[in-house]
Amino acid sequence: ELPFQDNFTYSVPMTPAELEEVLQFSYKNKLGAAGFLQFDNKTNFDVKTLTLQSVNGKPVTEKSKSQSIMVAMPISILNGMDGIIPLAKIGERNKTKRVPLDHLMLMQDIIIKQCVLDQWDELNLTSLDFKKADRDQDSRVENKEFVEYLQKSHPEFGKGIVDLFWENLDTDGNGYLTRKEFLRRTTLSLDEESMKELVKFRKALEEGRLSFTSKRSSFLSSATSRQGSSADGGQDTPIKFNVFTERFHQSVTIAEIDE
Repeated sequence: ELPFQDNFTYSVPMTPAELEEVLQFSYKNKLGAAGFLQFDNKTNFDVKTLTLQSVNGKPVTEKSKSQSIMVAMPISILNGMDGIIPLAKIGERNKTKRVPLDHLMLMQDIIIKQCVLDQWDELNLTSLDFKKADRDQDSRVENKEFVEYLQKSHPEFGKGIVDLFWENLDTDGNGYLTRKEFLRRTTLSLDEESMKELVKFRKALEEGRLSFTSKRSSFLSSATSRQGSSADGGQDTPIKFNVFTERFHQSVTIAEIDE
């Protein structure tokens, strides 16, 4: 079951140990009730021992339990909805109540995108597939070529899922796929640059130095950080937050069950 259509998504850093505590709380207090948490299929939580076994397909060890991971979920539960206490504490730490909702993506959109990209990964297409799809050999695959190749090579997919593949691969909307876009794979961890962006965003948010100019569909892809005060002649400097856009599929995703 997908979350409510008006559930807005936010992504916060936490450790696997904290995620384990969140899921333990959910199973002990919310099982069979509203607010019980679901999580994506690359996260393995043993419901018998209530222990987190893996995150993003990687085993959880004593060492990795203290490492930072990104977790995407409805911002409402970070703000205290449904009384999931461990998440509410993480929300307070990240000051999520200060975040304007009209700049967030919908949870349904995030989950659909993650599922589509996971399905694309499982096809495990290669450069040979790109060459076959590129019928006119102009080193790019246009929409018509893409649809024709996928429907021929993978007839189990209807046009609906093929269109979703295209929508999530042609991220720049130029009407064709480069070899890199065609062969994209889901990355399972944030790189160092993305983590630095996230730290920069959190600091600017906490200090009240952000003014948002993005549309909901691009989700914080454009924001401005005020460097210094007006009295000091401070200037607005753009900050790139691509960590919040194309990299949501790298995060653990949590959703709620409504009963």
